[in-house]
Amino acid sequence: GQLAVKEDDFEDFKDMQDDIKSNSVLIKILVFIFIIITIAIGVVLANKYLDGWKITRLGNTDQSILRMGIYELLYEDDTPDIVAINEAVELAKLYSDDSVRKMINSVLDKVYHNK
Repeated sequence: GQLAVKEDDFEDFKDMQDDIKSNSVLIKILVFIFIIITIAIGVVLANKYLDGWKITRLGNTDQSILRMGIYELLYEDDTPDIVAINEAVELAKLYSDDSVRKMINSVLDKVYHNK
């Protein structure tokens, strides 16, 4: 098998590059919005339900799991809330210790009941 490259392939690639360039402003806006939401989730929501802790006291992986769970609960309509909580708890079982897993479950439960 020899790889055959046709001239049309280059045109398709050029069209893709043009699409990326024309959407670069939109992509930058979406990344900015994502960063703002991530900060808001960490600083405001997670800290509100951490019972005297700050999210920065958690490891980076634990923070990411918690933020992802909160984001899914609040902004992902396609994912049932119980599934979002369960996914986060399952990730915490793999990557966190038992006390952090319980804390993540507790915080997500509070977010779920107060949204």
